[in-house]
Amino acid sequence: MKISAFSDKILYLRLQDKDKEAFIKAYDLYLDSIYRFIFFKVGNREEAEDLTSSVFLKAWDYIQTNKIKEFKTLKSLLYKIARNAVIDHYRKQSKRQEISLDQVEEAVDIIDEKFDYAYYDIEQRNFQDY
Repeated sequence: MKISAFSDKILYLRLQDKDKEAFIKAYDLYLDSIYRFIFFKVGNREEAEDLTSSVFLKAWDYIQTNKIKEFKTLKSLLYKIARNAVIDHYRKQSKRQEISLDQVEEAVDIIDEKFDYAYYDIEQRNFQDY
């Protein structure tokens, strides 16, 4: 659904007054375009859905803290938040290291913090009587 610049401005002014109904309308109007923007950046449906949700949650936070006045239009606010969400997503992803268990060449001991190692001989890999 396409929204005119005038309708966007009216919606934007209503949001400045923290109108919940205006936010619901903005969500309905911009959900598909924000999702599409994010999906083409991340290429994964589930991640795009999660990021899209976070965009609207952050937008509501901006509205509640009166930071919305820093933007000229509602559309610019939503796309700015979406763009930053994608950037943050890739930053977090670059710090995360994934290792497949198939790629591990040597045995790996997994330590269970709830396990009582007092009776377990790690070298022999069996229980000892103490």
